Amino acid sequence: MCKKTIFLVLFLAFSLNLWAQDSTKTNTNRVFTANNNTQSDAPPNWKDNVFFGGNFWVQIAAGSVGTTFIDISPLVGYKLSPNFRAGAGVTYRYLSQTIFPYPSYTASIYGGRAFMQYYPAPTLFGHIEFESLNARVPTLAGSGTFLEMGREFIPSLLVGGGYTQSMGAKLGLNLTILYNVMYDNLKSPYIYPSPWVIRMGFVY
Repeated sequence: MCKKTIFLVLFLAFSLNLWAQDSTKTNTNRVFTANNNTQSDAPPNWKDNVFFGGNFWVQIAAGSVGTTFIDISPLVGYKLSPNFRAGAGVTYRYLSQTIFPYPSYTASIYGGRAFMQYYPAPTLFGHIEFESLNARVPTLAGSGTFLEMGREFIPSLLVGGGYTQSMGAKLGLNLTILYNVMYDNLKSPYIYPSPWVIRMGFVY
């Protein structure tokens, strides 16, 4: 199976996004003054607006097609306002696949990303993200024939939106659908199987 097909099969699976963040707080903290015990507004602590999260996905399959796939993508973000959020993260993916009787294939993909989200409503958000991942891609000769495989950073500009469904006080289900406007038919399939990227997971 060619490398493009390998990534097509693996990335059709939804990625699991696990977010860990502080519990929701109001924009101002109510405190009592020492003199008259009346309440007054105090600026919120900036730490209250910091959130953490990321993706963690493991796939192990045995048989005639043995596959091991690991995706670790932690991130950190900041709530700029009640409607805007921004953040950055790093990504590492490992793939090992053996298709009998052919030699095994292994690949490591790594890089980083930065994103911004806009929430027009508590459950709806727009998402824009720039990502650059380093992967082994083919190098072409002038005639268009393959010379060799070499490592190269592949840029992606992901634009789309998502929906968050509350499942409790802190738990929710998050679905994001993105489109890669910088998709390169020669190199991008080594990191994504198509221009469309779908992510689904839990948030809390």
